[in-house]
Amino acid sequence: ADYKWLHVATHAQVSEETTAPSYLLLARGSGQADDDGLLTSEEVKSLPLDGATVVLSACRTALGRVTGEGTLGFTRRLLGRSIRSQA
Repeated sequence: ADYKWLHVATHAQVSEETTAPSYLLLARGSGQADDDGLLTSEEVKSLPLDGATVVLSACRTALGRVTGEGTLGFTRRLLGRSIRSQA
């Protein structure tokens, strides 16, 4: 919450059908079960990013199912929050 910019340059695995199984590949942490190094689209919802600018530079993150509401992909989780996203 102390930072207003987040730049993520990493690998991603993105499901084009639904956002739930999509994730960004990060470094593993302390070895606890929930610290697997995968930042899922569901986990993004709990990050304190309100008002932050997020630059997402990861493979396939612009992909997703195209609907009347736009592209439903990994970036949709970020855009659904009150942050500015640059993919």
